[in-house]
Amino acid sequence: MAAHDFSRRNFAQYWAAAGSGLALAWTALRRRAKAAPQNTPPPGLKRLNAKGEPADGPISSAVVFNGMIYATCGANDVEKTDSLDIADHVTRTMNTLKRIVEAGGGDMGAIKILTVHLASLEYYGAMNRVYQPFFQGLPEGGRAPARCTMAFGQLANGNLFQITCIAAVKGA
Repeated sequence: MAAHDFSRRNFAQYWAAAGSGLALAWTALRRRAKAAPQNTPPPGLKRLNAKGEPADGPISSAVVFNGMIYATCGANDVEKTDSLDIADHVTRTMNTLKRIVEAGGGDMGAIKILTVHLASLEYYGAMNRVYQPFFQGLPEGGRAPARCTMAFGQLANGNLFQITCIAAVKGA
């Protein structure tokens, strides 16, 4: 059909064909949606709690998917402490992070980037003194991951230090 042959009839036929195609696509999508169980995670997705065990609640400390580990934790995620000692918070958090990353299939050398959240910048020096040894002696000349540090007036759950990271699953 040439452009100058376009008429109301041609227009109606064109849209009838297009509408038919859209209706078929819509029907196929609806059938697929009904066939798939609702709220089913994608294959290979694993959620972990702060203990490194499968998470059963709405909040996860880590998600492992497609060869990557996405984790976050704080000192009070496993057992609540009233301590206001930053060294205690960093040690507890880093031990939790290590456990979560290892449960997800990585290790401290597999961590690619970290975001550190501090309740105050006053804790920066003390935090670094406790944080750095967790990345010493990594295999194959590994180095500490890229890191961003931010300070907030207050962190959730009474934490003075929280950490978020992305790590690779070993062998993935």
